[in-house]
Amino acid sequence: MSKVFFYLPGCTVRINELTHNTNILSDLVKHPTGKIFTKIQSIGEDKICTSVIVACELRFGAEKSNSSRLKERIALILDNINVLSLDISVDDHYAKSRTYLESQGKPIGGNDLLIAVHAL
Repeated sequence: MSKVFFYLPGCTVRINELTHNTNILSDLVKHPTGKIFTKIQSIGEDKICTSVIVACELRFGAEKSNSSRLKERIALILDNINVLSLDISVDDHYAKSRTYLESQGKPIGGNDLLIAVHAL
């Protein structure tokens, strides 16, 4: 599983990849001084951002686990990077992308699709 830092509009570096978006930050939660941490430190926390959907997925996982330690780690991470909200323009990209993927017999999860179109 590769972990990629994409350079996209809205921030200098966006932690995002269609199927690995949440996994990157999950790895940071599990390994707070690991490779992802090192990469973020070399780039600068102020230049890192992610989608609010990724933040929702992380907080859901923490809530479901009922682990106060996990909730604290996720809060610390999300408090130190830019979390981008969705813009209304996402709706058209979402509708067209979902229609296309379903017509090709290749649907993906709703959250993954929202994260993907958020990066456009």
